[in-house]
Amino acid sequence: NHTVVCGTTMMAQAVIERLAKKRADVVVIDSDVEQLAALKKRFRRVLVIEGDASNEMNLAKANILEAKFVVAAMDSELDNLLIGITCKDMGPNITVIARSNNLAIANRMRKAGIDEVISPSQLGGEHATAVIMA
Repeated sequence: NHTVVCGTTMMAQAVIERLAKKRADVVVIDSDVEQLAALKKRFRRVLVIEGDASNEMNLAKANILEAKFVVAAMDSELDNLLIGITCKDMGPNITVIARSNNLAIANRMRKAGIDEVISPSQLGGEHATAVIMA
């Protein structure tokens, strides 16, 4: 019932931080060794896997079949789409949350069965509008 976070982007780090504060089990996959080392130093309970997060072997190392959630928060929306498709292929009961600012790719993600698609730009715009309208 752990969460696998793919990437070390700002969104990924926000998710990791909030989950770590709740003492939730988190595994992070990314190829950026420096970012992983910084995360490991900051959050000692977080497990890290160095490598391509879209690679089935790295997802298997993260024990993806036992995961409850996967957060695909890479810089590349295409990587997030590939991660989502791969995770759904490996374990259809895994809840996949993916980041995308590209509407066309976000629609593809939904068609591919990704459970939640989050657009940081859209959320930021909605928040700014709420502040203006308050």
